[in-house]
Amino acid sequence: MRCIRSSLGAKYGRFAGTHVPGDFVEAPSQMLQNWVWDKKVLDTFAADYRDPSKKIRRKSSRKLNDAKLANAGVLYRRQFAFASLDWRCTISIPKMILYDCVAISKPDPRKSFSANRSSTTFVTYFGH
Repeated sequence: MRCIRSSLGAKYGRFAGTHVPGDFVEAPSQMLQNWVWDKKVLDTFAADYRDPSKKIRRKSSRKLNDAKLANAGVLYRRQFAFASLDWRCTISIPKMILYDCVAISKPDPRKSFSANRSSTTFVTYFGH
């Protein structure tokens, strides 16, 4: 086998960048993305580098989990606004009827955190 140094520092080019099976990168990535939210798992490897006995405090871990849930709520609420707009423009209006798609695209701020400014025409770049 020919040894090649890639820009990523891999000894063998076939193991660098996207030249690896998807699971080689994706499995550890997804494990860490999900396991870091579990305090017991976090305590097995996350510690103060100066004193490994000092772990992340339970209160901090709880706050991180609360922030994760709040962010998920914002994401789903935004996705709901997109789905509602798609429904309003494609299903709720009979075919061959003229309508003002810009007016329809102005979401009700009570339904979405992503209310559009009146000077924009969000529906023209909504690629759903």
